[in-house]
Amino acid sequence: MTERERHGAGGVQRLQFLRDGVAPVTYSPRYTPNFAALGIKHPSQVRAPTRIHAAFIAAMRAAGVSDFATLEPEPLRDDEIALVHAPGVIDDLASADAIARVLSIPAFRAMSVAALQQHIVSAQRSCGGGTRLGVRLALERGWAINLKGGLHHAKHEKGEGFCFFSDVAIAHGLINRSQRLRDTLIIDLDAHQGNGAALMLGDRADVRLMDVFNRDIYPRDETAARRVKYCYPLSAGTGDDEYLRCVTHGLLRAFAAGRPDLVIYIAGTDIVAGDPLGKLAVSVGGLYERDRLVWGACVTNGVPILMCLAGGYSPRAGEIAGQAAAACVLRHTDAHDDRK
Repeated sequence: MTERERHGAGGVQRLQFLRDGVAPVTYSPRYTPNFAALGIKHPSQVRAPTRIHAAFIAAMRAAGVSDFATLEPEPLRDDEIALVHAPGVIDDLASADAIARVLSIPAFRAMSVAALQQHIVSAQRSCGGGTRLGVRLALERGWAINLKGGLHHAKHEKGEGFCFFSDVAIAHGLINRSQRLRDTLIIDLDAHQGNGAALMLGDRADVRLMDVFNRDIYPRDETAARRVKYCYPLSAGTGDDEYLRCVTHGLLRAFAAGRPDLVIYIAGTDIVAGDPLGKLAVSVGGLYERDRLVWGACVTNGVPILMCLAGGYSPRAGEIAGQAAAACVLRHTDAHDDRK
């Protein structure tokens, strides 16, 4: 029996949930930016990682799985960010003007850089650290979940779209310093196009990208779209049938082309109907089916998967994200077998 997979009843493949009482799930209370401390109400607060974590733990406990620990990552350092980004990205982390631009909050221009770094920038450094740790865990354990991450709008030379840097590109660069990955498949199923990730990684021979997104909202980047091997732009209001058809088609194409060494899955909850920014019309059940398709393809093919919980802006986004992540664990690991 390997660490990567086990076989449950009926020959169904199961990933190992625990090693020494620890699940490969990364989370820190530092993930949550503190806009309130700066007198700002921001839509990202409705999907605060603390709510995701609480919903994840509650869903696991409701299924009878409670005796486990998660892992708290160290924040990303400047030298790790500089591995894949231009020096200006580091400089921007110490600039009130740049922080205000990335987050589209003009009031930040008049605020203390130290306060912005403490309450805002530090949160993304911690989230990025979760992706860095998650990649290593996925390769060691067969799966991992970062209860945030997926900062897919930042470009090589600058941050944008609420993303100061690209955690996925950084994690990919760091792991390739210690073990060379022949083929990494990035599956981006956030409602927003992953333009930064595509521009940074799309031309690499050792990376393939799949992106299913709403073409009618930010960022509408045609140059980035041309760098995505499996690209599925959708219209606003697209519902379950068409969305899941595209996800299924993309997965079939991607896995038919070759078995990747690693899948990094950017799993946005902003595809759900009613999300004020995502503007798609996928049901919660459709989101669960999307996750089942992605995880199922990875488990069936023996491919390690890191799931990053990306965008989501509705009042229930945090709850939906945490519960959906727990559903993936309960469906595809031997968590029930490990109950005391």
